Amino acid sequence: MNQLTAKLAIRKTPLGAKASALIGIILVALSMLFVGVHVSQHTKVSPVDEFVYIDYLAKIPEQGVVRQGELSGPFARNYLDCHGLAVFEWDVADRCALKDTADSNDYPNHGYTSADIYTPAYFAVTWVLAQPIQWITGTDLVFAGRLVGGLWLGGAAVFLFAALRRARVSTVLAVAAPVMMIGSLPTWWANTFISTDATALLAGSALLYLAMRFLDDGKRGWMLALTSVLAVMLKMQNYLGVVAAGLVIVISLFVGWLNTRGVGGNRFWVFIRSEKRFRSVVLMLVLPLVAQIVWMLARAALSLGSSPDQEVSQALDKAALVREFLNFFDHPTTGATETSTFGTAGILIASISGWLIVAATIGLTVVRRKADWSLGSSVSLAYLIATFVGGPALAIATTAMVGYYFPLPPRYALSVLPFALFAVSLLFDVNRVWRWIIGIMAGGFFVASLVMQVSWS
Repeated sequence: MNQLTAKLAIRKTPLGAKASALIGIILVALSMLFVGVHVSQHTKVSPVDEFVYIDYLAKIPEQGVVRQGELSGPFARNYLDCHGLAVFEWDVADRCALKDTADSNDYPNHGYTSADIYTPAYFAVTWVLAQPIQWITGTDLVFAGRLVGGLWLGGAAVFLFAALRRARVSTVLAVAAPVMMIGSLPTWWANTFISTDATALLAGSALLYLAMRFLDDGKRGWMLALTSVLAVMLKMQNYLGVVAAGLVIVISLFVGWLNTRGVGGNRFWVFIRSEKRFRSVVLMLVLPLVAQIVWMLARAALSLGSSPDQEVSQALDKAALVREFLNFFDHPTTGATETSTFGTAGILIASISGWLIVAATIGLTVVRRKADWSLGSSVSLAYLIATFVGGPALAIATTAMVGYYFPLPPRYALSVLPFALFAVSLLFDVNRVWRWIIGIMAGGFFVASLVMQVSWS
């Protein structure tokens, strides 16, 4: 165990394996409950690219991959005709009765896909997991695919819980943080529709847990590198979580060096060369980029034509980069639309959890009166760097990949939300009163998230 977690460890005894497993099962069940409740209420296609995601999912068994310049298929078009597109006017009754999907101009992007920038990874996994759900429930592919979002979310909750327990955070807060994540507005958008965003929380939570374990024993660095590659292959924007995890390791090691540099005159560059864990960090940062470049080359080789003009392109100038600098930090707990879309419950969930994240990440970074907070400081600083620097960097990377710049939606930073909630748990893990306040608050958020109603008007 490293110096940053040692003092936390002596304060609390770890849970037994059976208790931890039971909590993990409960977290997965809560994730499935949240997703199931809202999926059953969805009557329309999400405006956040779900149409092209449904098309990709339906093409997995026959094509395996969707190509640039490819037209959407009849399955997705017919589904859109019979359900409509949220926020937009859509004459469902007439279009569904006609069953005519031939005219591409009747569909978003003039019928062309925009999901070709993604590897088949998310869609293939979701399609496979949707098959038994379809068989058991007798539902269609879209309904079953949406339910799979609960499994992605359940995995994220379990990994976040495991990371918090590894830091010896109290059981109340180790459970409260995942529950708060499950009932959040970004989760509603990412995990209750067909969306590549469903992978983000799992990627971030898994990377955080593996970074914690790697800091403790310095072993299995290959798992960090492999998970980083898989995270980026699921969705390029998950690289933000990779960067955050790498920063947690680097910052923690640097703090450890500062605390021991007087011993034997340990100079910084000597420390850098001798500390083998830095090599694993380099690998986890570089290999996903290599994998993404390989995918971009494969995508170009498979291309049938140019991507559709989505009419969202803007100039990537200094003003745009400044906006992106603040973008992810300003909106950690909001969704794709105005928070008011979710009524009073949604406003309270987003506002209070957002305030907690700001207080924790800034507070733990600038306040270091207790040694116990050193780990929280590392995670918080990693989160702040990833959100502030990640916005402009991701804007440049996205522009290079798709060929134009568009204002990045806050959901692109979803993979670092687990880091923020980790910081919240460490900040309030000071006494029983604060632990139970946050625990009760998380439970209230979850209950409110189950009953919140969405108004698309």
